[in-house]
Amino acid sequence: MLTEKAAQTPRLFEFHSHTPAVAAQAGPSANAVTSTLVYITDLDNSTVSVIDTATNTVTATIPDVGVSPFGLAVTPGATSAVSVTADPDPALVDQPVTLTATVTCSHGTPTGDVVFRDGATVLGTRPLVDGTAVLVTSFGEGAHPITAEYLGDGTCPPAVSDPVNLVVNRITSTTTASALPQLTLRFVPAVLSARVTCPGETPTGTVTFLDGATPLGTVPLISGSALLITSFTTSGQHSITAAYSGDDHCAPSVSPPVIVTVL
Repeated sequence: MLTEKAAQTPRLFEFHSHTPAVAAQAGPSANAVTSTLVYITDLDNSTVSVIDTATNTVTATIPDVGVSPFGLAVTPGATSAVSVTADPDPALVDQPVTLTATVTCSHGTPTGDVVFRDGATVLGTRPLVDGTAVLVTSFGEGAHPITAEYLGDGTCPPAVSDPVNLVVNRITSTTTASALPQLTLRFVPAVLSARVTCPGETPTGTVTFLDGATPLGTVPLISGSALLITSFTTSGQHSITAAYSGDDHCAPSVSPPVIVTVL
């Protein structure tokens, strides 16, 4: 940015194009700098013109600053920065997660609101208190790119945080299997049962019983238990496992094997 002293009119220049922008109405003293606000002295009128470089216009004139003022003052524009955290991370499905946004501003303590997002989805808006905004929410299973957008105030400009990649997992389940009797004959009914536990939840879904890699049948969980009556057509040892399907809250799991000996 330059000013034309000969024309007695400060003119803003674009350095890249070397072309004049909007003329700013001031007096014959010429000074130049690139910033948000530029203060240009007018020796003849003993005033200072305030130029906003964003719009290339004089926004104010300061009168009576003394005889033949000379010099230049610059007020840099305010800058804001936002960071966001998620706690806990990783988190569990539908369990509370605390999102905290911290906003700093080069021109004092920022005020206003922060919008929390999961990707493009708005999670909520919270006010800043002493530069911090907090939102407590919950998530489904998967990866969630969390951002915080500060909307700005009269002094501090808007800003957006870098994303925090929150990982949300289903609760770990445990499956156990049993067989009665564990010593039996061919074609004699045997009762296979499974018990599924999932801390803090009552698991739903299904259990598939397997003889080695061969499915024997799939049954629904009822109050965390599943039952299958079957028989074996071949003699020998049969390695029985129960595979739980999982649900929205509880992760799949497979039981340790139970050996059934068929005579």
